[in-house]
Amino acid sequence: QAYDLQVLFMTAFGDPCDRYLKGLKKCLEVANVIPPEKRAHMEQVKTNGLALFAPERGGSYDVWKARPMDKRLIRYAASDVSYLLSVRAKRHHHKDEEFVMRTTSTRIDQAVRHHTRSKGPQKKYRDF
Repeated sequence: QAYDLQVLFMTAFGDPCDRYLKGLKKCLEVANVIPPEKRAHMEQVKTNGLALFAPERGGSYDVWKARPMDKRLIRYAASDVSYLLSVRAKRHHHKDEEFVMRTTSTRIDQAVRHHTRSKGPQKKYRDF
């Protein structure tokens, strides 16, 4: 099962009139789940990872295919998911759960069925 943090965030923390989705960094900041003493380290991990794969920083997405995978990429990916359950636990309400699960499923189905691009300016808009 998938669980869309953007849907949870907009449901639990967001302004219903806000038409823009928030990225992971903003979700984690607003949810305040990263201890202050770990924030600088997480930023450094993110910066190091982005330098490897982000084309605008001189990287290439092909690094994700290399095996063994670079330890900096593993740390980058792990830092992305290490606080997701904390956000969910902090703002998990039974009334929101059904909506988040249903909306997550719908978004995935639409992306697969309609071959929605995973990147681009259209991804910044709220679609639920």
